[in-house]
Amino acid sequence: MLRLEHALYTRWSEDATLVGLIPPQNVWTGCQTPPRLPGACLRCLAEERAWLTAKPEWADRIHIQVTLWSESFDHLRKSLDAVRRVYHGASLDLGDGGRVVRVTYRRMTIEDQEHNVWRGTVEFDALALRPVVTT
Repeated sequence: MLRLEHALYTRWSEDATLVGLIPPQNVWTGCQTPPRLPGACLRCLAEERAWLTAKPEWADRIHIQVTLWSESFDHLRKSLDAVRRVYHGASLDLGDGGRVVRVTYRRMTIEDQEHNVWRGTVEFDALALRPVVTT
């Protein structure tokens, strides 16, 4: 089964607008700050096992954070809007019967950092269904 970060990265790589704004080689998972600008970091911060469904699968609530850095406010704003458009309402295949049923937008923030770098964050919640694995 794919990690959710990998599925998010794959979706990014398939969207021409996002690729044009921040190329996939400048997108990382689990990072604090990117080594290159403009850059992005895809992180799954919290996972809560919600319940066992009527099918043999777990339902998990996941908090997703997409953080972007750019030297231009306008570029950052366009990139944040594109991230929201691509992921809000998305369903993602995690392989081996696992899937994200829906990604839901929560909020967006923008802040000025040191050295003329802008940082923006888009937060989402997701509901993932994963099959129960028995050994």
